[in-house]
Amino acid sequence: MKRLLVLLVIPALILGALGVSRWLSTTTSTASATQASFVDTPTSSPAANVGDVIQQHLAIDALFQTRFGVPYYGGLRALSQSYAPHDRASLDRALSDMKRLTRWDYVPGTFDCSNMSALAQFFLTNAGFKTLIVVGEDVEAQASHSWVVVLIDSPAMQVVPIEVTAEGGPAIPDDAMKFKINGSTASLLYSDYVSRGWVIEDIYQAAAWATKAWGSNAQFNWWDGHAIDWSVMKH
Repeated sequence: MKRLLVLLVIPALILGALGVSRWLSTTTSTASATQASFVDTPTSSPAANVGDVIQQHLAIDALFQTRFGVPYYGGLRALSQSYAPHDRASLDRALSDMKRLTRWDYVPGTFDCSNMSALAQFFLTNAGFKTLIVVGEDVEAQASHSWVVVLIDSPAMQVVPIEVTAEGGPAIPDDAMKFKINGSTASLLYSDYVSRGWVIEDIYQAAAWATKAWGSNAQFNWWDGHAIDWSVMKH
């Protein structure tokens, strides 16, 4: 994965206000020997204005309507209804189903953490969950990593991270879980998954700044060259 730069920064304090500390109280801490160290803000930030985001919104939705018959978000109501009431148990079911969506094989530069995060966020958002893509940059290692955070309202606010490069497919991490970064293996404390890094709100913002920075949205366009099983999307 190329070194990721970001459009929208949301400080860790916002996630704290959403109830991170309450959710963390239910987790354990068994830190791995090899830890990534992510900064809270990007070292640089390419500009992508609202016009760029709107342009990507129109282009991506038009592409999905033509190719798949649905917009990127919101066109799969039956899928969303199947995971009601969108609580933690529903999320566990969704993650199990999502592993059947595609082959979650990490391929640097083609289907790595950014593409995987975009695909996971696509599935979970259409499944009715509130989701965000999170990016962390390890300045010392000159590398970055991307994952997904799910915000659950029922029965109480929970902030649940999803490690998209986990062995066997996306999974809720613990402190011992390994992830892939630039073709290498590292680990991250559970607490860092929900308190470090910064947020890209949706695919349109992701595509806008990627296009601004590198001339294309290839960092996140999982739909070009990576097949998914649409039967999983159509419950």
